[in-house]
This record gives sequence, C-alpha cells and structure tokens, in this order.
Amino acid sequence: MLITNKSATSLSAGEEVRLNVLFMRGDKIIEHWRDATFQTHISDGDKRAFISEPLALTFLDAFAGAEYMVAMTMKNAGVGGAKLEGSAEAIRQLRNCGFAAAGLNPHDPFLK
Repeated sequence: MLITNKSATSLSAGEEVRLNVLFMRGDKIIEHWRDATFQTHISDGDKRAFISEPLALTFLDAFAGAEYMVAMTMKNAGVGGAKLEGSAEAIRQLRNCGFAAAGLNPHDPFLK
C-alpha cells in the first residue's frame, strides 16, 4: 500500500513509521490494521510517500468492500486516505486475472 503526504517533512528517506489503517463503509469500520509498518520514501518536490510491507491476504476484501480508507498516526493524526468507490469490480477482475494466470479455479474452497 502507498500513502502520500506532502506535509510530513520531518521524516527522512528510509525512516519507518507505524500507522493505523481503517477501511470504512459509512461510519462503520469494516477492517482495521493496527500498527502497520510503512517505510518513508521521498519523491521529486520533497513529497513523502509511505510504502507498506506486503499486505495481508484480507487486503483485497477490505479494499473492495470499503467506501473509503483512512491512515492515521499512532496518535490519531490524519496522514492520508482515499475514496474507494468502484473498487469492488476492479478487484473482482484482478482476482479473475490472477486465477487464470496461475491456472487455478476461482471456486476452489481452499483459496478462500
């Protein structure tokens, strides 16, 4: 996952930060990743990008089922977020392509 924030100038390239990531539908949290590790990267113009380690298998479900995603510091300061409307269909197609490329049956009960 990649989250950007142009105001986070106190952080250096390679510095690790811990964030809480919430996937929301309306005012309800449908998935909450507590204390997730992200590494700081600096792009042109000093914009900071925070990139996570490989994501849990539940990421696609959370991404597809949420209306929006919010990332916050451990002290609940907002870092970034995104509206995820329309993501469910894109995720469904991505999964279908992955299953086809791997030669797997998407209805295999051991893949869920």
